Amino acid sequence: MKIAEGRRTEVYLIEYRSRRAILKKPKAGGESSILREYRALSYLQALGIEGVPKVYELNDQGLIEEYIPGEHFYLFARKASKEELKRVILEALGIAFQLDLVGVRHQELSLAHKHILVADRTYLIDFGHSKLGIHRRSLPQLAAYIFFRRSFYELFDFRLEELKEALRDYKRGNPKKLLKVLTP
Repeated sequence: MKIAEGRRTEVYLIEYRSRRAILKKPKAGGESSILREYRALSYLQALGIEGVPKVYELNDQGLIEEYIPGEHFYLFARKASKEELKRVILEALGIAFQLDLVGVRHQELSLAHKHILVADRTYLIDFGHSKLGIHRRSLPQLAAYIFFRRSFYELFDFRLEELKEALRDYKRGNPKKLLKVLTP
């Protein structure tokens, strides 16, 4: 059953080895997107990084990965309490921090409402534009979406100028100030 469609892929909910899974089929020209997602998720899975979908298989049909029965962040945010919302934001930032530590740049977290999935825990999904290497950009991109674009900073006890300065330091390789700002 087709559940989503993007510019480069079609996403189907399938049965795979007696469990529900996602099949991402490339459209014409979308093969590189599938390959980038496969490489990033396989790398993260090998490192034991939690909060991202598990990869099952890459074959001639496309990429088969874990199905996460959750809801997108923008739907969750509409009904969540302040404490639930704060918890999910901190979990998402924690995953983005781990991505930065291991050199995975998600690249689309400026549209985080589509790439944060809330289930039994928080997940970052859709790594079709990701890059591997030494980057410290996933967390700043996500923080910019959450705090500057969506104004969720009101849930936290810091000034925006303080966060901006901490994010600049983070990009230069010093995460201490950012961790201090985000954790009470």
